[in-house]
Amino acid sequence: MIKKCKVIARNAINMVIVYDGIEVQMPTDGTCDNDIYVKKINNTFILSSEDELVRNIKPNQKKKSEAELANVDKATDKFLVKE
Repeated sequence: MIKKCKVIARNAINMVIVYDGIEVQMPTDGTCDNDIYVKKINNTFILSSEDELVRNIKPNQKKKSEAELANVDKATDKFLVKE
């Protein structure tokens, strides 16, 4: 999962970030940004980018099947109950 994390300390070699309330020390990324994107795989933290975050976001809305659309009353937008 990729998350936006706050950098709380940084020098030329290392930086310390906060990932879900846990302080993590990682190699510096060479920028001066206060927020970075970090990916956690198992117990390993990897620098990521905002572009990768956007690519991994899945749409929340599912497409309805034709069967589901056929069971919806158009006037009230409620599902019809078959007996």
